Amino acid sequence: MNSWAKLLITVGVAYFGVDLVSNGWGGVKLPRSAIGMVREADRQDRKLVLLLTGSDWCPACQAMEHGMLSTPEWREFAAKKIVFQKLEYPNGGEASTTLHADLKKLPGFSGYPTMVVVGKEGRVLDMRVGYAGGTPEYVRWIQSL
Repeated sequence: MNSWAKLLITVGVAYFGVDLVSNGWGGVKLPRSAIGMVREADRQDRKLVLLLTGSDWCPACQAMEHGMLSTPEWREFAAKKIVFQKLEYPNGGEASTTLHADLKKLPGFSGYPTMVVVGKEGRVLDMRVGYAGGTPEYVRWIQSL
């Protein structure tokens, strides 16, 4: 391999590494179909937290609903510190809108419930699949990002 090819590969790998570090969770951004929610969170200077849930059929989603989302602590945190959007996936996870379908394509999505924390300009900061813990644990996790 000639020296020019080696240089191009080295520069490309270095750029990709810096991009991953500077852009958050693998540099993944929310799909364009979520632009309205992203703009609202940016306008309020808050993180956007999306919950993909099937609360009418998913036992873990129902546990999250009763064990965390319905608590006064979560409601207060969601109202004052984040932009929270709950997206229902009925009938075993059926995507009912373009946004619903696009979010299911996010890297790391593997089931319900899935909570996605989003920072500036729609960059995914982190994601959790399933429900374990409670309100204090989730609040700490979101605030740490």
